[in-house]
Amino acid sequence: KVRWIPAFLTEGEIMRLKRRARGSFRSSKVVTSKGRGGDQQALRTSETAVLSGFRFDPIVPTVKAKAAHVLGCPLTHIEILQVVRYGRGQEYGPHLDGIDFERFPRERSRGQRTHTILVYLEEPTPGSGTTEFPKLDLSVAPERGAAIVFGNCLADGEIDRRTVHAGAPVGGEREKWALNIWVRDRRIPFYAR
Repeated sequence: KVRWIPAFLTEGEIMRLKRRARGSFRSSKVVTSKGRGGDQQALRTSETAVLSGFRFDPIVPTVKAKAAHVLGCPLTHIEILQVVRYGRGQEYGPHLDGIDFERFPRERSRGQRTHTILVYLEEPTPGSGTTEFPKLDLSVAPERGAAIVFGNCLADGEIDRRTVHAGAPVGGEREKWALNIWVRDRRIPFYAR
């Protein structure tokens, strides 16, 4: 089930996050069999700003507290926040956020990524940059400040393959910005900053 939350973030929070992200963007990475931070692949052509090192900036704990409230989870289970920016023609192909430990054993120590909250910070040109869930026959148009929330696992802990999703290519002149909030099933001190 994909849940829609309108106005998850205020305008002020959006602007604060965007200011923090500017100047920190790097080519987005994917997890490979060699571990985290694999080389950029054709699957993912966006840019990512990792919002670590901001322990004294209230925007990070404020956003994490909102996410924890929505999911009923401890703050220490939320990964470092990531702002993602898509320019014209950029996309993220079909993928799962749940982690296949058979393929990525190094991720096991960090726990399973049980939930995703995707928050839209900037709307792309209408008709582009949608979030597609092909197995659920669902297409979500980005709306500034709104969020979608979905679980990545079934009740038995197995990855829910119905949650495969993609960021469709961005068209026109407007960029798409989003905030990735991922939640693990255990305390992750390294991420809880």
